[in-house]
Amino acid sequence: MKKYIKKIFSIIMLFLIVILLNTPQTYAGPSLDDVIKQGDDFLSVGNTSGTVSDDDILETSDFIYGVLMFIGIAVAFIWGVVLGIRFVTGAMAEKADVKQEIMVYIFGCAILFLAPTIWKLVLGVTQGIQ
Repeated sequence: MKKYIKKIFSIIMLFLIVILLNTPQTYAGPSLDDVIKQGDDFLSVGNTSGTVSDDDILETSDFIYGVLMFIGIAVAFIWGVVLGIRFVTGAMAEKADVKQEIMVYIFGCAILFLAPTIWKLVLGVTQGIQ
C-alpha cells in the first residue's frame, strides 16, 4: 500500500514540476503612456457626444408612467369585476373570504392611485427647495 502512495505522490510531484517549469511566456500589453492616452480618448468621447436633455428624460418617464398606469388600472378593473362576481354569486363562507380580499383590493387601488400623486408632490417640494 505504501508503494502505491509513494508512486502516486511521485507522479503528482513530477506532474507539478513539469507544469511549473513549462510556463508560457507572457508579453506585456501597450505601454503605460498608451493606456493613459486610450483612457483620455475614451473620456473625451464621452464628454462631447450623446448628451440627453431634461425634456427627453421627462418625455420618456411620462410615457412609461402612462403605460404602467394604464396596465394598473386595467388589472384593478378586471380584478374588481372578478371580486364583485364572486361576492354576488358566492355562498356565505365565500362572501367572508371575498370581503377580506376586497380590503386588500381597496388598499392596492389606493396605492395605485396615490403613489404617483405623492411622488409628484415630493418632487415639487424638493425642486422648490433648490
